[in-house]
Amino acid sequence: MRRTLFFSLLMLFSAFGTWAQPSLSGCRHITDLSQIKEGAYYYIVSDRKLFKTEDVLTAAMSTAQSNYSDNWDNTNRKFVYWGELKMSNDGYLWKAEKVGDQWAFQNAENELYLGVMHKNHPNSTSSSETDMTFLDTPVGFTLTDKGDNFAFTNSEFTEPLNVHNYRSFTSRTICATAGNNDAQATDAETNGYPGRWHLYELTGATALEDGGAYYIFADRKKYTGNSSGLPKALSIEQDYYPVKWDVQYTNKFVYWGDFYPSYDGFVFTAEKQGYKWKFKNTQNGLYINLVSGYEPTFSSTPGSFILTDLTPDANRFYIELSGDGRGICTQGYGRLDREDSGTSLSTENGDETDGYATRWHFISVEDYMQQVADDNAGTNTITEIYASGEEGGTNIMGPTGNVKNLVLTDGAAFTPTNSFTATNATYTRNVPNNWATICLPYAVSSNEDITYYTAGTINDDVLTLTSADDVPAGTPAICKFNSTGNNTITATNVTVATDVQTEEETTDDITLIGSFTQQNISGSAGNVYAISGGQFWKVGSTVTINPFRAYFTTSGSSSSGKFDIAVSDDNVTAIEALTGEGDVSIKAIYTADGKKIGDLQQGLNIVKLSNGKIQKILIK
Repeated sequence: MRRTLFFSLLMLFSAFGTWAQPSLSGCRHITDLSQIKEGAYYYIVSDRKLFKTEDVLTAAMSTAQSNYSDNWDNTNRKFVYWGELKMSNDGYLWKAEKVGDQWAFQNAENELYLGVMHKNHPNSTSSSETDMTFLDTPVGFTLTDKGDNFAFTNSEFTEPLNVHNYRSFTSRTICATAGNNDAQATDAETNGYPGRWHLYELTGATALEDGGAYYIFADRKKYTGNSSGLPKALSIEQDYYPVKWDVQYTNKFVYWGDFYPSYDGFVFTAEKQGYKWKFKNTQNGLYINLVSGYEPTFSSTPGSFILTDLTPDANRFYIELSGDGRGICTQGYGRLDREDSGTSLSTENGDETDGYATRWHFISVEDYMQQVADDNAGTNTITEIYASGEEGGTNIMGPTGNVKNLVLTDGAAFTPTNSFTATNATYTRNVPNNWATICLPYAVSSNEDITYYTAGTINDDVLTLTSADDVPAGTPAICKFNSTGNNTITATNVTVATDVQTEEETTDDITLIGSFTQQNISGSAGNVYAISGGQFWKVGSTVTINPFRAYFTTSGSSSSGKFDIAVSDDNVTAIEALTGEGDVSIKAIYTADGKKIGDLQQGLNIVKLSNGKIQKILIK
């Protein structure tokens, strides 16, 4: 089967990078309440970036972290902290949950909810405490929109909400700004408690479909040893890879190389667990994991990965192991002595530099198939994509070598190299006249909308046809449509032929010749006839025959340069065999002894036509 790949969708892949820690630019900054989504995961980030004793790049709410110098949980109150954001740590991530018209936030690490000490906390010593703590049950907060950040308030809490920083136990200054007060435009330079918070959505957590089948494409398309420019995608080791790293190592490395959708080794099933993802290869049934370093291998134990959307809504991700902070650096198959790339992850450079691919696009197999079908619409191209458990879409071959929907576009060539089975086959022809020729790659049967015929005999300038209940695949035929205009011919569960058969009627040496491609025919080779206006005309100069049509040759010839069409069923020559589709009519019928009769009868019939001709018809 000729392989056609759809690459236009992949032209967006134009950047590469290292495995450095991604920034919040890879998350969606929530700027109004309508953008908050239930079930989505968020970093809750403070305006304040400075503590009493040191600078902090980005401060966010979290659980107590191992690197925090002060631990306030000595009273078992489970305080919420704010400290330097570590995106690879689950303790900084919060899942939004709707509580009436308010929002609750559940921590991804300890699965407890954001709450307030106050009177609803089991370890509270005072009803006026306003320290943020973790609770087993959700607490709804009203988020007050402050432009591009929010204040967290609740009708039960009348004091500012205090989130503990992790430094300066004895020397911090409490900020007097209330959580619902807009007195300070920013508190980045002031010590104390932060009062307003930004929400950054981890969009990669909701970008994929749980259980969906995906191709995972790299931004990079070239490296030394392989400059084909074909899209590169994650896969298992392929037979055509010139460098195989599993020869030297016992680990089953994950590779990135030239993408061929016919190999199931490029298909990964996504499995969702909270905001993390696991990826299972379709062919080997193993998961991507990081065993050591940054090089992913296949394992029966799945690795849990965080997807950071480097460009929100662009479906382009940095993949890192959850809680580890390492990005994956897959093995390029093209060279053994490659150089590592020193380009920053955040840049948008081209992809001409050697090194590891580190940024990835997920395209579902279903979407890819549909895009291939759209890209090849009107071409009758059959694309090989062996993926998932279903047959492919329109003109796409599935894993068992079959096509779910074969849709033939009239006028476009059809040139398959291997036969296959089509679950559904469809062909539409716009016919200006009821009579036509046809040659389809699948078997068809006569019905109330269309009747198929084989060429029978020639009497003077009349071509007599014999109806056929069935026409085999690839066999040319003459047909009569019940109506003009668009007619659709369908079939189910048919074997699609690659070769055109020759339909021959040796009685009068008539040969029907069909084609799946455009043909230019000439009458210089002999008596060649093509249909037009319900009659077969002799071809003189070159005539173009479109795909899925036919013409015929004969050793005889027509005195008028054309043949009228007539029909003969059950080997009995009907009156139409004499008159055809032209203006000729029967004037009188006589027996052999000259007696005039009203209709044809057995034996010899003498038929006088309106054009003055006399025909002798023998009915057995």
